[in-house]
Order: sequence, then C-alpha cells, then structure tokens
Amino acid sequence: MPIKKFRRVEDMPVAPPLAPDQIWAHIAALWSLSSTLHQARFPPGVHKNRNLDEANARRLSWLRSNVK
Repeated sequence: MPIKKFRRVEDMPVAPPLAPDQIWAHIAALWSLSSTLHQARFPPGVHKNRNLDEANARRLSWLRSNVK
C-alpha cells in the first residue's frame, strides 16, 4: 500500500461517515484497546497524607511514573 503525503488538510480525502449504531462499537473497541495497551499502575494499600497538597503531589508522581 503506497504512502501518500498531503501538503494541506484540504488535499486529504474525506473519511466516510459512520452509521450511528457503528459509532458506539468503534468507541468501545478503542477503549478496550487503550486499556489493554496501557494499564495504569498504582502502589497497593492505603497511603496517609498530611494535607491535600501532599496527596496531590503523591498522585501526580504516580501518574508521571505511568507515562513513558
């Protein structure tokens, strides 16, 4: 299959519209694929924090460790 490059978005062919009953099936398939490809991992257990800022910082560090 050849690879085509387009200089402008207007030069690209229009994708065929999906039927309303197909849209939800495509969304469900994409969600399933994304959850299969990347499972978010968080340390098990209960973690105590002194304040909300510390809890947010801990959650942010967990989220950053999941992003590669």
